[in-house]
Amino acid sequence: AVEVLSPSSPGEVKKRHNNNNHSLSHVNSSRISSSSVALGMLPTRAIVSSLFTVAVAAASSAKIVQQGNVAIVERFGKFQQCLGPGLHFVIPFADQVARRVSEREQVFDIPPQKCITKDNAPLLADAVVYWKVLDAKETFYSVQDLDLAIQNLVLTQLRSEIGKLTLDETFSAREQINSVLLQDLDVETEPW
Repeated sequence: AVEVLSPSSPGEVKKRHNNNNHSLSHVNSSRISSSSVALGMLPTRAIVSSLFTVAVAAASSAKIVQQGNVAIVERFGKFQQCLGPGLHFVIPFADQVARRVSEREQVFDIPPQKCITKDNAPLLADAVVYWKVLDAKETFYSVQDLDLAIQNLVLTQLRSEIGKLTLDETFSAREQINSVLLQDLDVETEPW
């Protein structure tokens, strides 16, 4: 026999024996069997998991771009758009921010390099370059390593200009070297 406490009176114990089958003698309508509890929880679990999925999708679709930056958005690996500063919403799981590019002016210090003047005199020349990204899309997709590209362009142009001058002229021709470097770099970096 199975002993079960009746929900109507916790102190009583009721027993029932019917052809060797044991069952509860009293069934309370407020009680739910374990199989109906599992079936009743299924819609609740589905709703909760759906709400969780929607919340994750909404959170992943919101993108905040800081002032002075541009975010490059790709959809399935292909360029989609550039996002300016502010709050933006993208398609979750399809769009992703590939890169954030700063539009602020940046300083790049070129380390000292050996150069040879027109009269074969060796000297060390260094430079400081102030640069700014004007088109984030072209910069990101046209150049693999922006810092290395700028450094190599500056070094090539600097060596070329110093090679046109004698040692004495290099000390007095800084303004000339600066203006020629600026013009040459603007022409070279125009595509990106």
